[in-house]
Amino acid sequence: PAAMATGSPAIARACPTSPWKPPRRRFRSPASPLPVSSTRSRTARPAGSSPPATARPSRKPSPVCSTIPTNAAARGAVYPSLSWKRPRDFAGALLLLLVPSPLLGLLGAAVRLNLARRVLFRQRRPGRDERPFELWKFRTLRPAPPDAPDGPRLTRLGRFLRRSSLDELPQLLNILRGEMSFIGPRPLLERYLPYYTDRERLRHRVRPGLTGWAQIHGRNDLGWRERLALDVWYVEHASLRLDLRIAWRTLAFWLTGRGVRDVPSSFMLDLDQERQRA
Repeated sequence: PAAMATGSPAIARACPTSPWKPPRRRFRSPASPLPVSSTRSRTARPAGSSPPATARPSRKPSPVCSTIPTNAAARGAVYPSLSWKRPRDFAGALLLLLVPSPLLGLLGAAVRLNLARRVLFRQRRPGRDERPFELWKFRTLRPAPPDAPDGPRLTRLGRFLRRSSLDELPQLLNILRGEMSFIGPRPLLERYLPYYTDRERLRHRVRPGLTGWAQIHGRNDLGWRERLALDVWYVEHASLRLDLRIAWRTLAFWLTGRGVRDVPSSFMLDLDQERQRA
């Protein structure tokens, strides 16, 4: 599919855009069905008669052309061309890891003193093409059994980290490793994979991001259907201009704290629970 990207030389050769040119007309002798030279045909043809009409050959479309979607949004969904993102993501993550490294060290020390010796929270999440990777965050909850609710485990430090989104800073390492991007659909839980529709699975055509189109349209205030629809819309329309727009609006959301919930599970069901009940 990468070789079939729109605008590639392979597609340009398989789907020429130049107008069709008819072949040179060759006359036939009335006595012979085989083509003869133009000199013989002029002498053999009776005076006043017109040459037989040459049937225009049918031009069958190339099999490669027939597989390319005609809709621009569909082309972006099937053949996303986002090769320009990786170099910018790598350079930006490297810069942000070096410049605020004292802040990262300070936050790590605070988490270790107030919450647990293990500073980072690690969890498997599906990435691009649903390949799993290990997501990293600063720990915000006290240690407890897996079935314990998040509300009582959340400390003042954890609440501050979640509201300021500073708990997401270790994901710069995920960006540096090529597992995530700055802009893209947020990585969700692996157990949600069987509950996506075919269209919603398109969100995994790109790398997951620190922020995305759904985050600047409500974040945790959105329902699952709206959030996943916005993720797919981003995949179909991804561009540098759109990424810059999302980054700018993310800054405004971060300063105001809009759409941030300390414990999202306290006011909405998880995706698998919601669709099991539907």
